[in-house]
Amino acid sequence: MPLPELPDIRGLRPQALSVAELQMLHERLGRWLDAAAAAPADQAPGDDLMESVRAALISLTRERRERQADERGRR
Repeated sequence: MPLPELPDIRGLRPQALSVAELQMLHERLGRWLDAAAAAPADQAPGDDLMESVRAALISLTRERRERQADERGRR
């Protein structure tokens, strides 16, 4: 089974994304990583690509967390 299409993460700037875009991209990258981790060895992406996707996912998570903290602070 082929991997889902990987969104373009080159030059990713999470702070420039809307809340909906952050959530959508976070979910897509998470699904891609799950599928990549479950792929047979002959179809699995390389370690460098996996690490790049993980780093992008971490940056999205940090941005979402910062926005949530800012929102809680305004209440």
